[in-house]
Amino acid sequence: MLKVRVTRGGTAPRVAWEYQDREVKREACRDGKYALLCTDERLPAREVVRSYLGKDFVEKWFLTAKSFVELESVLH
Repeated sequence: MLKVRVTRGGTAPRVAWEYQDREVKREACRDGKYALLCTDERLPAREVVRSYLGKDFVEKWFLTAKSFVELESVLH
């Protein structure tokens, strides 16, 4: 996305850079997109996304439950 050019001469090297507008625009199309991997191929895409987005509720519930009962994390 940046084109960097280093030239030597004089007392110190000089660095020149410029944006590559075409690359910046192409990469901007990908902003905010990511892939979800699901091992159950029978699930429709909507259900995979719904399950993924529901994880925040479950994580907050466990955090609340652990703090109320004063449990600590167990690593397996």
